[in-house]
Amino acid sequence: METVALRPKQNPITLSRHFMVPFGRNEDFVGRESILQQLLLRILPNANKDDRQRTAVEGLGGAGKTQVALEAAYRVRDEHPACSVF
Repeated sequence: METVALRPKQNPITLSRHFMVPFGRNEDFVGRESILQQLLLRILPNANKDDRQRTAVEGLGGAGKTQVALEAAYRVRDEHPACSVF
């Protein structure tokens, strides 16, 4: 008679995502869809990983740069659950 030793089934590897954003989402965020879409096109994951770019948002103080960046970060988190945001 042949004896077979079975290994316990291993759990699949789960990738944990990271979301490290210094501020909460502005629930009253409106407008700026054009610049927001431009930003999202540059940072969203796609089929070609080499297309992702580090991106800077620049402008005068009080123009809303932080709010646009925050909204982009929260949209990426909501629409791409496997993507990490720093």
